[in-house]
Amino acid sequence: MSTFKKTITNLPLLACTAIAACSVSQAKPGLVSYPYDFSSPLMPRSDYYEVSVGQGNNTQSLTVYMSQSSPKAKKKGRNQAIFGNTISWSQFSFAGEVTVRVSLKTDQEKVKYGDLKILPSRFAIEPRKINATTAEFTLTHAEQYSVEFETNSHKNGLLIFADPLETDIPDKNAAAVKLCAPCNKTDLKNLDNYHTVYFAPEKHTIMHWRPPSNIKNIYLAGGAVVQGAIQLNDKANSHTKIWGRGILDGNIFGLEKINMVEAKGSVDHIHVEGIIISQPSKFAVRLLGKNNDIHWVKTPGGWRFNNDGLVGYKNTHISNCFVWANDDAIKLYRDNQKVENIVFWHLTNGGIFQWAWNTNDSRNIVVKNIDVLHGEWPGDGRNQGVFNARGSKNKKGIKTQEQWVFENIKIETPVNVLFNLAPKVPHRITNVVFRNIDAQMNDGGINRIAGFNKATPLSDITFENLMINGQCINSNNAKTIGNFQMENVKNIRFIGDCSL
Repeated sequence: MSTFKKTITNLPLLACTAIAACSVSQAKPGLVSYPYDFSSPLMPRSDYYEVSVGQGNNTQSLTVYMSQSSPKAKKKGRNQAIFGNTISWSQFSFAGEVTVRVSLKTDQEKVKYGDLKILPSRFAIEPRKINATTAEFTLTHAEQYSVEFETNSHKNGLLIFADPLETDIPDKNAAAVKLCAPCNKTDLKNLDNYHTVYFAPEKHTIMHWRPPSNIKNIYLAGGAVVQGAIQLNDKANSHTKIWGRGILDGNIFGLEKINMVEAKGSVDHIHVEGIIISQPSKFAVRLLGKNNDIHWVKTPGGWRFNNDGLVGYKNTHISNCFVWANDDAIKLYRDNQKVENIVFWHLTNGGIFQWAWNTNDSRNIVVKNIDVLHGEWPGDGRNQGVFNARGSKNKKGIKTQEQWVFENIKIETPVNVLFNLAPKVPHRITNVVFRNIDAQMNDGGINRIAGFNKATPLSDITFENLMINGQCINSNNAKTIGNFQMENVKNIRFIGDCSL
């Protein structure tokens, strides 16, 4: 199979609402960085990396933050595999062409310059070695990248979040805009005269903030570090937009588990875009209403179980995000979801695409243009894998999931579990297509396709152009080379010659 190309969609931010005054910049060549440094023990600067970015004669040093797995990742069970690891990240926005330079700090010894690669590999970015500690590379489009200096450098990895230029920035001086420079929870109590809250490049500690229904625009400027969570609990919070280039950080909660951006089931039309949700306390984004949008969101540093990624229910569109998770990364529980152009880094728990923890009806799901950089499951668990259907309960009767398509998916590094569709209760999965899947798997890796019983088989599932470890999987080798374990299935097909 030739390397398929990801469709690049530099989605513009939505136009400002009628009540929000904006200044608009066009996506012509440009570079914006966020050098504001509010590092602290809760979000320190990286021990390992220094990063700069340049365009023409304009070179800017970037702030590189770091998160460490201890103490959120307990040193026991599955999480032993990631105990003590770190992840560093840096961020900028641009259009045109930029040169990124990354240097290893000389006072550290854990990361060495080896066989440097820039993931996702499908973009064919070629790093240039400057010296024994420094490399640079050129970017021409917005994306989320992992810079990996050697085989195990992802244990102390570096992420580069290269966002598109903003086109929707509120006027912080407008009369109905509450300028937080900075704000704490008390400052956000009396907002009757405002429709917009603007978090300036400062450190803000808001803890559990429940915006009043008149606040429809929540903007986190690049460089802002907002410690806390945003929770939309009232139906009147519908049509709220949360966006920008700032950081919403959850480390302030310690071991308390709080969903970082949450909307209850009656809250619809929530738009989340552009922000970094770092070190989430529980779920990064959990939108339980309908008609939601999640774009260009990044979620580094969720180390513990229940660090789910992005949840949007019926009629939700998720695109151009980076999802780091240590539980289910994307839940496909409701009808009409579209997930595209996503980069994943998954830890030891949960599935990347979780179909059903408890059984549910869901139809018309489209997932395409996906890169999985790492899937760090240490073994074979029933709730693990790139594609997982756990299906533990069906108290409301047998449910059906159908008319799903997954296409153009690349698994960059070997995983132990790829397909793990084996509900533990009667549940129907039918009419599913997996197209153009290129995966790396460890020796003995499992692919499990199993209905609960003969009365509820998994049926009409097509694998078109599935490649595992460089070998095309067909009906003759699915059980041997592919290690597919199939039971209670009907009409499972392997087609294609993997040359497309």
